[in-house]
Amino acid sequence: KTFLEEMDRHIAENLSANKNYKPASGYAAFCEERADAVRECMEDLHRQNMTDGEEARNKIKKTYKNRYFLAINK
Repeated sequence: KTFLEEMDRHIAENLSANKNYKPASGYAAFCEERADAVRECMEDLHRQNMTDGEEARNKIKKTYKNRYFLAINK
């Protein structure tokens, strides 16, 4: 839940600051700016038997993009 709140906060900050904000560039910035949170989420996914690192990264990326589209459609 906290991780999703961090995503939502990051998306909201960037949507208000940048009219050309896109989810792909936003996701890259999120991973860079909040690397510790991303790493912790990946560890949580690993503990939940998602042992493939690429699959975990894709899940986080998809979640970020979904949260982005929820934010712009509010």
